[in-house]
Amino acid sequence: MDLKDDLWNYLKEYDDVYRILRRRLFGIGINLPGKFGRKLATDVYKVAQRLYGFN
Repeated sequence: MDLKDDLWNYLKEYDDVYRILRRRLFGIGINLPGKFGRKLATDVYKVAQRLYGFN
């Protein structure tokens, strides 16, 4: 969680990129609060991992 927060704080320095990422469906879904948000982000990552074969 600390790395995620650090990444978003870093992206805030680049306002245009931050706003694009934060306001898109992906950015909204990844930043949902609570256990549901973390579970959703993990599940989306796993699906993307299977589809694209990274990591």
